Amino acid sequence: MNRWLAKTLLLVAAALALLPFAATAQEPAPPRASKPTLTAEQLRSLVEQLSADEFLARETAMIELVGAGRAAIPAVSAAMSGASLEATSRALHVLQQLGLSPDPDSQEAARLALVQAASSRENPAVARRAAGVLAQLLELRSAQALAELEALGAKVVRSQSFNGATVEEIVESVEIGPDFRGGAAELTRLKWLAAVKLILVGDKVKDDWLKQAAGMTAVEELHLYQVAVTDDGLAAIAEHPGIRQLGIYYTPLTAQVLAHCEKLPRLSFLKLYRTKIERADVKAFQKVTGLPDDRVDLRKGAFLGVGCMTIENACVLSTVHAGSPAEKAGLLRDDVLIRFGETKIDTFQTLTGLISQLDAGDAAEIEVQREVEDDQGNIRTRNVVVKATMSPWSVELAVENGQRP
Repeated sequence: MNRWLAKTLLLVAAALALLPFAATAQEPAPPRASKPTLTAEQLRSLVEQLSADEFLARETAMIELVGAGRAAIPAVSAAMSGASLEATSRALHVLQQLGLSPDPDSQEAARLALVQAASSRENPAVARRAAGVLAQLLELRSAQALAELEALGAKVVRSQSFNGATVEEIVESVEIGPDFRGGAAELTRLKWLAAVKLILVGDKVKDDWLKQAAGMTAVEELHLYQVAVTDDGLAAIAEHPGIRQLGIYYTPLTAQVLAHCEKLPRLSFLKLYRTKIERADVKAFQKVTGLPDDRVDLRKGAFLGVGCMTIENACVLSTVHAGSPAEKAGLLRDDVLIRFGETKIDTFQTLTGLISQLDAGDAAEIEVQREVEDDQGNIRTRNVVVKATMSPWSVELAVENGQRP
């Protein structure tokens, strides 16, 4: 057996040893006896073996350090300074494997060790290698965490981006709601994700959930729909470095939460649908943050379900959502809005402003101008009056309802 083949077989064996659920025989394996905890001296000895002359000694030491778990991290981290290139590579591999372990404490300790190594100025070569391993760990852990969350019932929306000759998958949003079969402990995985949008739905979502969501530093949008979070719970996201858009829907939070929102350094759009926050509270918030009126969407909670284009000072319906109050009332695409209640409508902004003052269950009389065909086949214009009963916003439409031009 030549040297190359022997090395390849040993690497394969090492990789299989690191797999948490490696397939073996058809029958279930007997329970393993717990390994004795290694002493500090034993860990130092294993670290020294990473530079041993024999390949098998180096390989065995690396595998045993991974098996030692979190306890090995300080010794491995300390050994990288001044170590050989191969010993450094093996030490970084140990940290990466511990960063992928099922134990959350080991994951975090390994990640922090890599962050520290990557930021070291004493050995630029080690720092560069550590930065590469850290980036790879984050990518692998993100995929692993995403798969675990999906298995527990999280809803993930992905898109694809073409980058030259390759296709890159992008995680657009993660929604965790009533079907999620986990709790706050399982949500520790969120800190590994790079999704731009996080949606939390239902009364299972409490303050401890929000604390875990705050660890998801890459998120740019956070949406809370009918959750059981308290005013004080929003303190967990104060000073979050990434949140640009925050939406709170059908959740009885008060003006106290605006003090936490003031501390969000990148907040540029705030949506508040059927909360206990009043217009005067929003005005005070805007004075502090400088957000203009079109960047704070305050509503009582009514949804009509239309889109509108302004054409020659007329509001023409461009969209009527299926199953919406508008469709049930008989409104049609291309109808020209005349009035909503007693108010004349000429722009979509006027219409949305009126709807925002209504709650789900409220009714409004709507007059439109519609082109119809008479018995002779001629197109004539006539006015139609309907009555629509508002409904609540659905999760999907509330989240997607953005800033108006």
